[in-house]
Amino acid sequence: MNGFTEEETLDIRNNSIVDSKLNALVILASELADRKGKASDDTINNFFEAGYSKAAFAEVIGIVSLTIITNTVYHNGGFEIDFPKAQNIEELQEA
Repeated sequence: MNGFTEEETLDIRNNSIVDSKLNALVILASELADRKGKASDDTINNFFEAGYSKAAFAEVIGIVSLTIITNTVYHNGGFEIDFPKAQNIEELQEA
């Protein structure tokens, strides 16, 4: 829905996108979500070395935080999704 091909979307979901700057962003967002808000120093340094600013860092933290809140409300509120749900990565890789 954001202009990526299906292959690029899979690469993003697997933290393996070819574009090194975008990959630094993807890995940071993934670590923030997976590690309860605490990305590793190496990941944060890689994000800044890729050319991102402190403002971009704060924005990523905000977006990840909002997504976690939204997912928590969704999972506990019984709401229906009003857009196509993404397939599981395993299903797409087998196809």
